[in-house]
Amino acid sequence: MAKVSQGGGPAPEARVEIGFLTCNLGGQSGQGRAGEAIPEKDRELLCTFTPTDSRPEETYIGTFQSVGGGEKVWAGRAMVWIVKGLLAAEMVPGLLQQTYAADAAAALQHAPPLVGQTNPSIVLQDISDARQLGASAGQPSDPTPAVVLLALKLKSTPT
Repeated sequence: MAKVSQGGGPAPEARVEIGFLTCNLGGQSGQGRAGEAIPEKDRELLCTFTPTDSRPEETYIGTFQSVGGGEKVWAGRAMVWIVKGLLAAEMVPGLLQQTYAADAAAALQHAPPLVGQTNPSIVLQDISDARQLGASAGQPSDPTPAVVLLALKLKSTPT
C-alpha cells in the first residue's frame, strides 16, 4: 500500500543511512606502453561497504571517472561515501553492484550525490561534501575533484 501525502499523491519514501563505502585506488585496469599515462577513468578501486546494521562487510571492485583534478590528486586518497537507501529496502548481498552517476540537479559548488542507475533508490553522498553542507553559501568552495561516475562489482561477501 503506497503512502499518500496530503496533496493526494504518493509521498516519496525518505532515504536513510544504510552504511559507508570506503574506496582506495588499486592498480591500473588499463594497459599502456612503458611511460604512457593511463587516464584516471581507467583506475581501479578496491572498496569496502560497511553496513550500519549487524550485516557483514562486503568488498567491491570498481572504476571511476572524475572532474576537477589530475591523476596525482587521487594518489593516496581514500574516497568515502555515506550510502543511503530506502528504509524498506531489502538488504541483500551485492546491493551496491551497479553504476552510479552524478545527480545533474545537484548544486555545482558541492560534490554531486551519485545515484544508482539500475536501482536509483541507492544514493552515495561524498562524506567530505556532507560535512561542508552546513557551511555558509558565501564561503568559497574547495577546488577538490569530484567523482561523476562510479561502477561497482561485488568481489566478496562473507557467508
